[in-house]
Amino acid sequence: MGACRRCLACVFPCCFVGSETIDEDPFSGSRADGLLSGTAASSSSRIGGPGTRRANLPSVWQSALEDGRLNTALLLSTVYSEKYSGRTMVVGQKAPISLPTMPSDPTQDTAEPRFVHPTLLLRCGSLEASPFVWLGDEEEEDQTIYVVFGPLRRKRQFMKIVVSSFGLEPDPNTHGVKISGYIGYLLDKLWAEDQFGAHLSEIVRQHPNKRVLFAGLSHGAVLAQAAAFRFAYTGTPAQRSGPGISFTGIGGGGDVMVVTWNGYKWTDTEGARLASQHLQMLPFALSKVQGSHRYVDSVVEYPAGSFSALPGIIALDRDSGEFFDVRIGNAHRNLDFVDRMRQLHFAQGVIKAMKLAMLTSLTHLESSGIVTPEEIEMIRSRSLSLERRGSAEEADFMSLKGSSHLDSDEGEESTTGCTVETLVAVTPAPSP
Repeated sequence: MGACRRCLACVFPCCFVGSETIDEDPFSGSRADGLLSGTAASSSSRIGGPGTRRANLPSVWQSALEDGRLNTALLLSTVYSEKYSGRTMVVGQKAPISLPTMPSDPTQDTAEPRFVHPTLLLRCGSLEASPFVWLGDEEEEDQTIYVVFGPLRRKRQFMKIVVSSFGLEPDPNTHGVKISGYIGYLLDKLWAEDQFGAHLSEIVRQHPNKRVLFAGLSHGAVLAQAAAFRFAYTGTPAQRSGPGISFTGIGGGGDVMVVTWNGYKWTDTEGARLASQHLQMLPFALSKVQGSHRYVDSVVEYPAGSFSALPGIIALDRDSGEFFDVRIGNAHRNLDFVDRMRQLHFAQGVIKAMKLAMLTSLTHLESSGIVTPEEIEMIRSRSLSLERRGSAEEADFMSLKGSSHLDSDEGEESTTGCTVETLVAVTPAPSP
C-alpha cells in the first residue's frame, strides 16, 4: 500500500503533502495559511489586483442569495450529504438549516438565525455518486426541489479523476457531447441501474410549479452540473415536446437551475457552451487576495488540455463574501496547485464565505449603496455570532479537522440504490 500511495502522490500531489496522506478528509479546514508561500504563482490563477471589477449576480440568482436558497443548497450538499449528517437520515426526515439574518437594530452585532427545514424526498446512488433530493420548506415559501450531490467518499476516486483527465469520451445520452469518462460512468450507473432520472422526473411531476435546483461542491459540483445537463437533455417522454433540451426557461414550473462551488472541469468547449446555454448555471470559485493579485481555487482550473471550464464562473472572496469577475486558465499538478487548493477548496471556507455573501447582500439592500470596509467588519462579526447559533449538525461539521477519513477501498463497491418518499413505478432503462 505504501508503494501505491507514493505512486499516486506523483500524479496527484494535492492528496499528499508532507506527512499527510490521502486518508485525510478533503473537506478538512485545518490547512495552513501559507497560500503560495515559497512557490511560484501560476499566471492562470491571477485575475488582477484587489481592485478587480466586482461582479453582479443575475437577478434570478441575486434573489436566490437573498432569500437563502443558495446557502440552503450549499449546506444540503455538504453538511447533510451522505458522507456527513445525511448518512443516517431517512426519507421524510427534515434537515435544520440556519440562514443569516440582519438584526432588527442595525447598530447591533448579533441576530438570531432563521431556520428552514427542507424534507428529504429521495436518496440514491452509491458511495461515489450519492444524490439526495429535498423539498424546500413550504412554510417558508421555498418553492424549490433541491438535487444535491455529496463530496468524494473513497480513496480510489482520486486516481479515477486523474486517469479520466487524459481524455474525453462522447456521451451517447446527450448526442455525443464529450465528457469525462469517469463522470459518464457514474451518471450511467445512476440512470440505468438506480433509475435516478426516472425517480427525479416523477418527483418533479408530483410537485408542479417548483424550481429544480442542482447543487454540489468539488466532485459534487461536477456531478451536479453533468447530471443537470443530462436530466434537462433527456427528461422523460411525457416531458419532452421534441428532441433535445426540454427545460430551458427560468421562472416557471419545471425550470432547471445549477449552483456549484469549486468544481473541476468535466467537458470540452462545446459541452461547456451547451450546458451554459441550456441551463441556468452559477458556478463559483473561492478566491482570496494576496499581495497584488487575487487567486482562485486551483481545482477549478484542472484538468488542462482538452477540458474547458464552464463560462461565467464567479470568484467568491473568502474573507468578505463579495463577488468578482474571473478568467479561468489551466492548472497543473505542482506546489502552486497544492497551496491554492489547501487555502481555497474546502467546504468550511466556502460555507463561511457564502454566509458573508448573504449578509453582505442584505446589508447592501439596507444601505442602498456600496458596502463600506466598516460594514464588512460588522458583517464578519455578525456571521461569527450566527455560526454559533446554527444547528448542531452544522457546528459539528464546521469543527471538523483532519480526523474524518475517506472510506476504505477494501471489498466490493457498496451500492445504496434509491429510497423514495412515494413508490415510483419505472421501466428499467437499457444499459448504455
